[in-house]
Amino acid sequence: MTLKMTQPSTSTLSKSQNDLVEAIFSLQNSLELESSLEPGNSLELSGSAQQQAGLAIYQNNMLANGRRALSITFAYTSKLLGLSNFNQLADLYLTNSLKTQYDWGEYGKDFPEFIEQNTELSSTEHELTTALVAELARFDLNLHQATRAIDIEPDLTTLALLEQVDAYQLTISLASGSRLFQCQYDIVGLAQQLDNITSQGVDLHQQTMLENLQQLSDKSLLQPLTDKAMESDLVDQSQYVFIWRPMFKAHFETITQSQYLWLQKQLQQQSIGAALDELIALERNDFSLLEWLPKAIQQEQLTSIKKLN
Repeated sequence: MTLKMTQPSTSTLSKSQNDLVEAIFSLQNSLELESSLEPGNSLELSGSAQQQAGLAIYQNNMLANGRRALSITFAYTSKLLGLSNFNQLADLYLTNSLKTQYDWGEYGKDFPEFIEQNTELSSTEHELTTALVAELARFDLNLHQATRAIDIEPDLTTLALLEQVDAYQLTISLASGSRLFQCQYDIVGLAQQLDNITSQGVDLHQQTMLENLQQLSDKSLLQPLTDKAMESDLVDQSQYVFIWRPMFKAHFETITQSQYLWLQKQLQQQSIGAALDELIALERNDFSLLEWLPKAIQQEQLTSIKKLN
């Protein structure tokens, strides 16, 4: 995997912060911070051996914490790439993106975009593309955010409102962390294959990216859905995914485009009646509330029915 660097933006960071971060995270061990700080700043560091050693310790600790945090947030991405390649990406990101959050769990929101802009995958031995890795990272981020979402206490007694109140006055409250994800690869299929390999006792983190790719039983997962659509004359070239957290772990499943539109309207707190009217207007006849509702209840995808104000 070939990585390329771009200059970080200085629009939101002061020059002093950039100089400090560059000194701390210099991958060339040139840990000197002398006259580059703006005059008048209280922080002044020399290039003495003691201070260089202190910066080196801080650098190593920060990189180790950052790598671990990013590998947790972007679990599938780190499995696909292997820790060696993933840590290389993480180090580049850490040197370019100043941590402003207290919680490491909130760090890395622009990591997928960073991968897309700063990574080049060049090899004749595999079909892995930067676009796929970036999309898998976006999927990881959505799962991570769903896992950390605020708990919503379910109240299924409110289902009685469906018989008592007009559908145009009701909306559905979905499970904690509910979100929709649209992608141009079979990300769900890829994630499931990575889970299957892991369940067989294989530690993908300790293998190389090429070794991990060789273990995929379905190499077509590395192809964009546009390629598959052309091969099979399919019209829809996207995968639609629903993510929710019923208990402690985020769940995900592929859904139809009609289900995607339905859930999108529920996330927007649109009334049940209005949402169904719009689906009918769009000729989405493959969606049935009577079929969706029992399944959603069983899988804990909704928490309650609410009256609109």
